Amino acid sequence: MNIDRFRKPSKFLVYLLVMLHVLTGCATTSGSGVNVGPRSSSSFSEDMSKTAYSGPKMDVVIPVFSPGLSDKAANYEKEGVWPELRRAEANRFAYKLKKALDDTGKFGAVRVTPDKTASGDLYVLGNIVESNGLEVEFDMQVVDASGKQWLDDNIDYEVGDGFYKNPRNTDKDPYDPAFDKAAADIVKALLKQKPSDLSTVKHIADLRFGASFNDKAFDEYMDTSSTPIKLKGMPSEADPLYERVKAIRVKEQLFVDNLQPNYAAFSQKMNDSYLTWQKASATELKLQQEAQNKSLMKIIGGLY
Repeated sequence: MNIDRFRKPSKFLVYLLVMLHVLTGCATTSGSGVNVGPRSSSSFSEDMSKTAYSGPKMDVVIPVFSPGLSDKAANYEKEGVWPELRRAEANRFAYKLKKALDDTGKFGAVRVTPDKTASGDLYVLGNIVESNGLEVEFDMQVVDASGKQWLDDNIDYEVGDGFYKNPRNTDKDPYDPAFDKAAADIVKALLKQKPSDLSTVKHIADLRFGASFNDKAFDEYMDTSSTPIKLKGMPSEADPLYERVKAIRVKEQLFVDNLQPNYAAFSQKMNDSYLTWQKASATELKLQQEAQNKSLMKIIGGLY
């Protein structure tokens, strides 16, 4: 019996062991590796400090987006815009942003409203610039009840080439990342505010609502000579008029709350047809781009 065959490894085995050593070495030393397993308590608390929020929960009003339609109907075809679709998108986009803000968990009630006259602490005003299945773009302003502007943003998102080809994306809205980005930007703006300033804004929101019924009784507590509005004082919590106004405001908010299922139902009802349109529009645009590129190449080829 040849004992050496058991003592001396084959060349293949040596090669295999060397490769395993190299591969495992790369996996443990590479900076691009994925960290798995429990983390230390210090690293966990450090991550949480970046996202945790303990300030006042601001109630957000999102009026239906401006559809961004031209004043002249003749421009609709030239711009490739279907006005009725854009008006439907104006409702859908406001609701999608509401859902994205709700998911952050950093706000109070987030409500979609027909216009910006509803009472709230924070207002998000959107205007659609582009929506064609391949690209979505909208302008977004965030203003609090004092009139202070938190954000003047432009959200521009291009759908990835492989989105519509991936069967896992069935029933998914390709625009969702745009609303997640918008919500993240609003959260960043929120975290920059002082909690004391946010509390002041909530007081101003109460007073402005009261002034819409009786300006003489509530305007004296605000300096409205400039923007943002400054808080000069507050009525007594036991003031009968102030108590009545706050009760009315709660009823108004409940009324707006009852509108939210309607916006949700509208968005859901148009969902299947809208996703089909997005895919068809994106396909058509890609074919147009390919045709234009081929024509351009022929022209360039003819010059040489």
